[in-house]
Amino acid sequence: MSSSEDEESFKDIKPDFLKVVDNEKEELLPRKSRELYWSAYNAFTEWKAKNKVNEVSENVMLAYMGELSKNYKASTLWSKYSMLRSTIFIKDNIKIEEFPGLIAFLRQKASNHEAKKSKVLSENDVIKFLIDAPDKLYLATKVALIFGFYGGSRYCELVNLRVGDVLDLGGIIKVVLKDTMKKTERSFIIEGELVGVVNAYQALRPRNSTSDRFFLTYRKGKCINQPLGKNRLGCMPREIAKFLKLKNPDEYTGHCFRRSSAILCAVRGITMTDLSLRGWKSTRVTEGYIGKSIRHKMKTRKRITKVIGETSCDELSSGSAPLEKLEVDAVSLQSAENVSNASSVYVSNSQSVNNSEGPYIAEVFCSEPPILQAQSSLQTGIPSTLISSTSIPTYASISALKSVSSTQEQITTGSPGKLTVANCKNIDEKLLRLFINDLQPFSIMDDTGFKDFVKALNPSYDLPDRKFISHSLIPALFEECKNTCKQKVQNAVKICVTTDTWTSRHTDSFLAITAHFINDFKLESVLLSCRKVTEAHTSENIANILKTVCEEWNILDKIIFAVTDNAPNIRNSIIHHLGWYHIACFAHTLNLIVKHSLNTDTINLLIDKIRKIVTYFKESTTAMDILDTYQVTAGANALKLLQDVSTRWDSTYYMIDRFVLLEEPIKATIPIINNNLPCISSSEWEILREIAVILKPIESATKIISDQRYPIVSILIPLISGLKDICQQLKKKHFSIDVQQVIFQIEYHIETRYADIENNSLIQICTYLDPRFKTAFFTDEQLNIIEREILNMMQRDINDENNREECTHEADELSIWNKLEMHVKNHSTDLTVQSRLKLELGQYYQQNFYPRNEDPLIWWRENKSQFPLLKNIMEELFCIVGTSVPCERIFSKTELILNDKRSRLNTEESEMLLFLNCNT
Repeated sequence: MSSSEDEESFKDIKPDFLKVVDNEKEELLPRKSRELYWSAYNAFTEWKAKNKVNEVSENVMLAYMGELSKNYKASTLWSKYSMLRSTIFIKDNIKIEEFPGLIAFLRQKASNHEAKKSKVLSENDVIKFLIDAPDKLYLATKVALIFGFYGGSRYCELVNLRVGDVLDLGGIIKVVLKDTMKKTERSFIIEGELVGVVNAYQALRPRNSTSDRFFLTYRKGKCINQPLGKNRLGCMPREIAKFLKLKNPDEYTGHCFRRSSAILCAVRGITMTDLSLRGWKSTRVTEGYIGKSIRHKMKTRKRITKVIGETSCDELSSGSAPLEKLEVDAVSLQSAENVSNASSVYVSNSQSVNNSEGPYIAEVFCSEPPILQAQSSLQTGIPSTLISSTSIPTYASISALKSVSSTQEQITTGSPGKLTVANCKNIDEKLLRLFINDLQPFSIMDDTGFKDFVKALNPSYDLPDRKFISHSLIPALFEECKNTCKQKVQNAVKICVTTDTWTSRHTDSFLAITAHFINDFKLESVLLSCRKVTEAHTSENIANILKTVCEEWNILDKIIFAVTDNAPNIRNSIIHHLGWYHIACFAHTLNLIVKHSLNTDTINLLIDKIRKIVTYFKESTTAMDILDTYQVTAGANALKLLQDVSTRWDSTYYMIDRFVLLEEPIKATIPIINNNLPCISSSEWEILREIAVILKPIESATKIISDQRYPIVSILIPLISGLKDICQQLKKKHFSIDVQQVIFQIEYHIETRYADIENNSLIQICTYLDPRFKTAFFTDEQLNIIEREILNMMQRDINDENNREECTHEADELSIWNKLEMHVKNHSTDLTVQSRLKLELGQYYQQNFYPRNEDPLIWWRENKSQFPLLKNIMEELFCIVGTSVPCERIFSKTELILNDKRSRLNTEESEMLLFLNCNT
């Protein structure tokens, strides 16, 4: 519907109704910060009026946010964007989140910004404080810590907690948080000795208190008739850190309790969904609270496996170890830390585990969001049962640790046949390789046969469930791998990218982009992204995606070249929208050359005949048996006929070559099995033999370029030159007219389609600096141009070095002799530079050619000190690759990941698996 139609449709609507609509829309904004939202919108409106702008477009938003970025940090920019996103949608009905350039701008501003987060308290810290801190000074702090840590409560939520919200249910306390950030009521349970701590604080409440707020000011063992303020609650984590003598106590802010609770929940195996139900506004916010807890989970699981593997269930469940009173010394505190990191939380919903170092824990499913519990095992003298997997460990369970610490040495020494920590770690890594390298579906973890197989190999190994692998181990390994790859990419001098698109059988489109660079004289490649593309594959959209990916990896200014197939949309996106140097993939171009050259009536008819015959043999076991028998009788090995694939010319060559090789067996077999098969005349057999001859050298070139993972672009000019020479030799032979026509077509297309590669100065320099080729494929005129270009690049590097030295010199102490010194230095430098450049280039020219089958980067590593200036140029150019075929192979793996057995995988999980497969 057009805007004029919109206006027409609203004419009959009453203004009162529109006012109601606006009021309802305004309810979308948070109540507490609604004024801030409108303040941000009004500031934007005033800016538009000042700059005489009436519309809200991507360019307008970029201009406005660009001005704000001069005065605000990245985090504040995101806040401004969030407020404008809501208010502009309400007032102008425009979704600014659909402006990709704006999002990319904000991400770029935030790339080097790291939000400050409160430090967190470990479970050991909490236990130590609750036991050691004197109640006379810290009783209120203890209660706030219990509610914040075990209940995942914000300190601003605790401020508004009322007396009636803390319910004593006889032995347990239920705490109901009504005034929450999400405006959604939630609750949690306190049990065991923790109940006594809370009741002790409540008992001190003045009878004449006029406030119904639960937290009152606590001084010298008494509560006074004054509500505890927000700032006072926010300072409590710092007080705890000071008491525990933790480093940098000021970094334990008001968010400490909730963030510590989130991390402990993650360590306990709680999913992001469950955490969200506990009051986190979004998964991203939750992940921000958790920080690096996922890596902690990996270490935790390995500790659990160690304990389970080295201690029998009979020993753990016997209850022989006496439970002592609630006392903690240095040794048991260390044990407490181990226990807090090793509680049994990775048990599936149908299993339970006796943990020698903590409570017995099993997973329980609830119709409502699970509530956090702090449950005691002291009263019964045995591990408590049926604690939710989302439970927070018990304050009182520390008493069970002393009995554990006394037998710790015995447990960790292990026994014959039991798993050690190293064994568990090794098995875990091998298990992950099952999904990363072999791309097996996670559902294999539910297969009975697989479980029995693992159990038969070692009954002591505790096989994790698929949820833990897919939600914890794989994401943790992904983050670790991505950080490693980012570090490598950041250290690169220059980068070449390859990219390609692909559509799955379910019509989902994907775009892959890889980066190639020199690292320690090795050509390394990293898959930056293989992401699903939902928008149209226009050159502009593809350019936006490529730019976004490169900005995410902070490599936009390092890209020197791009290599893709011959698709016009990708080519235009790189050349016209991104402005990168571009060449078409050598292998893709060669495929087009051969397919076009074979596209004649005679050749097409002949190839169709072969296909029909091959198809018949493939579908008839009788025909294939007769063909095999003939070959064996003749004293040869039985070979199979090969079927070609229409998209690959080399498969057509392999089909023809095998067909010619089996000419006699085929001639003898066809009359026996079926007279209706196409008949191939003697002249046609001759044409087939000739085609096999002329295509053989081209197949060799394809193999050279495709067998290497990513060949350096320096190989291209020698290959093109070799193909041209082959065409000249073939034209001298007496082939049939049809085959001669094919040869002329191949030669013509090589000349025209590869001209941009042969004439590209960077590729020429790269070939010259390859010690295998150097001057072999250039005329004297070309060599003069190449050497001149190299001298200019070497001069540029020296000038950059001198500029850096001048900047340093300017900062030095002033001297009356500075001018003279600079004149002498420049005069001597000019002579030195010219002599260095010519000497280095001349010495390189005199070097012997390196063996053709050797790696040129090895030569450069061995001779780097002799040619330092040329080495710098080599490091910039040798990252350029000659083909994008390996990038295309990524999609074969993508198809494996997206098969029917993996239909439950979401896009994010698929991308993580593919990233790990390609980069580990």
